[in-house]
Amino acid sequence: MHGFPSSLVRGFRLTGDLPDDVPAFLRLHHHEDLVGHVARVADRAGRIADTVGADRQAAVASGWLHDVSLVLPHDAMLQAAEQAGLGVLPEEWQVPALLHGKLSAFLAAQVFGVTDEATLDAMRCHTTLRAGAPLMDRVVFVADKLSWDPADAPYHADLTAALSRSLDDGVRFFLAWSWQGRDRMQAIHPWFREACKEYGVGG
Repeated sequence: MHGFPSSLVRGFRLTGDLPDDVPAFLRLHHHEDLVGHVARVADRAGRIADTVGADRQAAVASGWLHDVSLVLPHDAMLQAAEQAGLGVLPEEWQVPALLHGKLSAFLAAQVFGVTDEATLDAMRCHTTLRAGAPLMDRVVFVADKLSWDPADAPYHADLTAALSRSLDDGVRFFLAWSWQGRDRMQAIHPWFREACKEYGVGG
């Protein structure tokens, strides 16, 4: 196993069942707070996948695993990404938390044995999306945003309404909502900027 994950899996035994393994992994690292969120994303991603004809199993797996790297402190993410050989963009150097999608995909492969690239790709861009995003990326992107605590998601009703029209309407709505608040972002990730441009959001 690659260098940095080995320190995260001491005392951890996989059962091969993500609804058991992911909560156990998060609790091992004292992140009980994430368990409810990833369970909600997995459930929501599965339901959206059913609606739009995406692979339900891949969507649910992405939902369970998309935030597993948040067991790392933000200030450790850059070192972990370098050890893993992940490409680090200037915006990710500026805001290391933006790496957590890439790092979660890496842990999903190295620790949890995920090999399906569509599942891993959806984790990588679940925060920002990206231009040319395939169906699975869009499913997990929207599922994540609908699974945030309602106190932190004032857009929830509007996003739900947009999603009821189509998945792309849901994606476009959230990109536009986020773009309007870009002045509060510490860095604008290029994947997010490119996705916005593709959806006709921003200038």
